[in-house]
Amino acid sequence: MAVLGDIASIGAIVSPTAVGLFMDSAGYRTPALGTKDTADMIMNMTSGVHQSFIVAGALLFAAGVLAVFFLNPDRTAAHLQAKFPATVQEASGTP
Repeated sequence: MAVLGDIASIGAIVSPTAVGLFMDSAGYRTPALGTKDTADMIMNMTSGVHQSFIVAGALLFAAGVLAVFFLNPDRTAAHLQAKFPATVQEASGTP
């Protein structure tokens, strides 16, 4: 469980940095304190955020396609039942 939590947390570590890099590459720079954003700055910011959403969507789509082709819950369940037969009997309540 801890490993799954660690893997899921990688996105929380990487995503703010990635969005910041996309916004920088789009030309957005944080304005000085008290300075209002110009229309160009807002366009650059939205362009960078838009790019990051496209990349996130592409990664999620690729992961979904891979999951459809490579994950097989029935096969995994049969493998685990064969590997741990005593655990299955204990869980079902049969002696």
